[in-house]
Amino acid sequence: MRDILIVAPDTTRKAHLETVLPMTLNRLKKEGAADKDIKIIIATGLHKPHTKAELRGLVGDKVFSKYRVLSHNQDKNNLINRGRTSEGIPIILNKSVASADKIVTIGLIEPHLYAGYSGGAKTIAIGLAGEETINATHHPRFLDKKGTAIGSVKDNPFQDCLWEIIKGLPVKCSINIVNDRKGNLKRFSPEI
Repeated sequence: MRDILIVAPDTTRKAHLETVLPMTLNRLKKEGAADKDIKIIIATGLHKPHTKAELRGLVGDKVFSKYRVLSHNQDKNNLINRGRTSEGIPIILNKSVASADKIVTIGLIEPHLYAGYSGGAKTIAIGLAGEETINATHHPRFLDKKGTAIGSVKDNPFQDCLWEIIKGLPVKCSINIVNDRKGNLKRFSPEI
């Protein structure tokens, strides 16, 4: 197993990476992954890229010291153009997805105005997207479409667009986290 990319939320989401990442990494290693084959990228979308200190604080000292931990940013040298969706949305993503043999996402499930709920495909399709893609997907025209609403996932055109953006990527697993009302880790799916 080579070139494994773990995509995780940034500091604006309480994804408990200090707990979830070590379990995820251990599982990947049990499946034969070597430490050198694993890269972790923090999905920032249009948020500012994280400093090394912020990355270390987010993933913990042990993970930061042992693995390549990067922050997504909007530098054009870090992005690739993968075409357009059937609705004409540009698919501009972090180039790390192109070289990955296996992608594991870590997402936080919470209500989202367009997607119904965050997590899942949104972790890559927005978290690792270029500005063009994010602006096009967050355009008010999606709000006018039937099915685009908080809590709506099935027959949601925004969700459909997210899944089309990541189509063809080697996403093997999505670990989704649910927090209680106080932001404490309530449940997550640890299987890869």
